[in-house]
Amino acid sequence: MDPINLIGIIVGITGLGYAIYQGSERKKLIKLARAQAWFLCAKANNFTGIVQRAYKEYMTKYNTNPDTELLSLLSQCNAYGQEMYRESIRQIQFTEPEFNFGTIDLWVKQGKVDPDHKPLFIVLVVEDKDDNTNSINVPPSGSTSH
Repeated sequence: MDPINLIGIIVGITGLGYAIYQGSERKKLIKLARAQAWFLCAKANNFTGIVQRAYKEYMTKYNTNPDTELLSLLSQCNAYGQEMYRESIRQIQFTEPEFNFGTIDLWVKQGKVDPDHKPLFIVLVVEDKDDNTNSINVPPSGSTSH
């Protein structure tokens, strides 16, 4: 066998082995990103719930003479928590292999998504393969909307 052919075969086999390894690593990274997105979603939801509970407790105890600065800070924390929650849902949209009405309904059934939070997921559905409709209404070209 010619040495150049032998070197080519060795390089080819090495390249194939490396490609298989990289594919395996990519799958692990995708799983990690998906798990991290769901974890952050749960933590953002917990954070928002705790802030809302703190606000209610404070108003129960100090509703006659509330500290407006503290109420402002609690409101800011709540808004921040809700924005984090929405962003974590968007991360789920990016990391899940399918993100459509059917998968959202499945997640609600499985308890992964609270039924009250389902609308926050639904607004991010871009296209549902089952329905073949877009969630974004785009006017036909040439028409104007007022």
